[in-house]
Amino acid sequence: MRTDVQKSGFPSLLDNDFDNLFQGFFRPVLGGDFLKQASQLPAVDIHETKDNYVLTAELPGFSKEDIQVSFHNGKLTIAAEHQEETEKKQEGQAVLTERRYNSYSRSFQFGQNIAEHDIEAAYQDGVLRLVMPKTATSEPEVRKIEVR
Repeated sequence: MRTDVQKSGFPSLLDNDFDNLFQGFFRPVLGGDFLKQASQLPAVDIHETKDNYVLTAELPGFSKEDIQVSFHNGKLTIAAEHQEETEKKQEGQAVLTERRYNSYSRSFQFGQNIAEHDIEAAYQDGVLRLVMPKTATSEPEVRKIEVR
């Protein structure tokens, strides 16, 4: 990651050397482009109310048909995949052909207290909104175990 900062005074010949040193230092630990990839993940917010969990995920550039949502064994998975190809022709010859592929998958562990058959999902203006009703949970029973 690089941040350009405007400085007053004379520029230092070592500024670029220090930038390269710090970029190279963190690269092996974070797997190269980890920071770049993490910053490109769609934003997700999860709010808990008394009766529901409400999840919103920003998925711009995807259509409703590109998005798959599943819930299994307490784990919610959101996946989206979009492919696009444009071709510009000039007198029968391809002058420019562009392809774009974008995919995203993320999972969240909620546990077993979700009424999975009552989950509702809506996608509008690039934002996916899920409402996941909670099931009635009883307080765990404290059971004393006799030591022999």
